[in-house]
Formats: sequence, C-alpha cells, structure tokens
Amino acid sequence: MAAAGGSHFYVVNASTSICTSPEPMMEAWSMTTPPSDFDSLYSVATGNGGSFVAVGGINGLYFSTNGGVSWTTSTFAGVPFPGMVNGLAVSTDTRTVFCITPFHGYLSTNGGVTFTPVVSFSLASSPLSVAMTSSAMHIAIGLSMGVSVSNDAGMTWSIAQGLPFGSLYYEAMVRSPSRVIVGSRDTTIYTSSDGGLTFTTPSTAPDDGINFLCATEDVQYVVAATMDALYASRDYGDTWHAVEQLPATYRGSAVEAMVCNTTTKANANDNVTTVSLLTFTGRIWMLNISWATASPKTSDQRVAG
Repeated sequence: MAAAGGSHFYVVNASTSICTSPEPMMEAWSMTTPPSDFDSLYSVATGNGGSFVAVGGINGLYFSTNGGVSWTTSTFAGVPFPGMVNGLAVSTDTRTVFCITPFHGYLSTNGGVTFTPVVSFSLASSPLSVAMTSSAMHIAIGLSMGVSVSNDAGMTWSIAQGLPFGSLYYEAMVRSPSRVIVGSRDTTIYTSSDGGLTFTTPSTAPDDGINFLCATEDVQYVVAATMDALYASRDYGDTWHAVEQLPATYRGSAVEAMVCNTTTKANANDNVTTVSLLTFTGRIWMLNISWATASPKTSDQRVAG
C-alpha cells in the first residue's frame, strides 16, 4: 500500500519496513525507523502535509506526528489486538482516523490515539478499502460484495443500493459529500451523486475490472487502473478516457496501490496530476496526466523497482 503527503511518498508492502521517497518521481529512497513490534504492514495513510503518518498491519496500528521519526501504538477499545488493519483514511486536520479490519471498522477522533468500533462486518463481506471526505463526515467502505456508506461521521451505516448483485471486490472512493465512485474488480465503475444511495454506470467507463481508484480532493479528476491500462475522468467520473497502456512488463500484474497528486494552476486547464502506481511485483510506474484538453494526455513516464 502507498500514500503521499507533502514532500514524501510512503510505501509499505507486507513487510516490517516503511520506504519513503521525495515527490514527485521517487528517484531516491530511504527507510524510516519503525517501532520494535512492527510486523507485516498492509496499509498506510498520511495527513498534515506528510508529517502525520499512520500504518496498519498484523499487530495493529501505529502513527507518527513527525514524518516517521518516532511512533506511537494506537489502542483499541475492548480488544488487545483488532486484527489485521488493511485499510486507513485520515482527515485533513488528522484528528479523525478510520481503519478497517476483517470484522470491524474503527474510528478515532483524537488523532489515532484510541479507536472505537462503529461498524461490524460478516465473514462474507470482507472489507477491502476505506475512503472519506476531508472533514470525515462522509465515509465509504469497499466490501467484497458491496459498499457500506456513512454520511454522519460513522455514526450510522447503510449498504449502497443500485450496485449489481454478484459483482465482487469493490474499491470505494468518496471525496465529496454527494459523490461516491466505486470500482468493481470484476466488472466496471459505478458513480453516485446522492451520497451512495443509488448508482449508475457511465457509458464510457472501462469494463475489464478496476484494480484501483484515486481522485483529487473535490473528485473532479479521477484515475482508474485496470490490469492493463489507465483511464481518467475530468468530470467527477461521468465520462472516461483511456489514457495509457501499462508497460508490457506490468500488464496482468494487479495494482496494489495508486496515489494521485494534482498540481493546481491559476487556469484549471493547466492542472497536472502525477500518478504513481505500485504493483504486486514491487515495481513502481509514474507518469503525469495533463487535463488541458477534453481527452487527458500523459507525459514524463518513469519506472522504478
């Protein structure tokens, strides 16, 4: 899993270490100093320009307020170990942290110090990903057979309607109060403009399975990765364009993580998004997407690892 914050890009990959590299093109890497009980890390999220970093793994969750120089172990109400933390989301002010484990979703309102369970999952539902708005008011959890949404900061939850029965492994992306964008790993993309109550399928969406989604804060620009290509939307997920084939050596290798950093210009047409993909084979592919034309264009591609 990977996350970007401020001037650094953080990667954890089912190991006991965290790699960090300067943005945007990750030409040099260094290792942060983990606490002694790190064991098999599976998720990472950042906030406050990258100085706040949270990582989750087999033994629970750890957070740092100084970019990984020192770490604190989070505590979970009623349990010594919550289970594998395989998904994290952090609010803009870093006060709210949300994490998912195989059986619960946990909420922290004190910057990751303590967590309380706010939603439960059955053995069959298998939570896969979590995303929330910058204020933490709206949260979406991608499940193996659907999406669970909350529009009141995690106090109440409902299963999103309008998603096809039988589609599996949903990657949920929510970045604005009304917009929820969902990708199914065995079908296509579904969008909601009412906070996840109902969904439709854009006619131009890719139909070969979605590995990963990332978006800008207001979800105007969205990037989707399949096993073979990248697709981009510049209008909140309503229309999609195939922008680039993955390098031949990457095709067929599922994307484990994808991070998008958008440089905002005075003229919105000049905005550029740097996309960084981490595959299960441990390689990173980077490129820029320009939004200056109706059909997004790519440039400055690089490969690492």
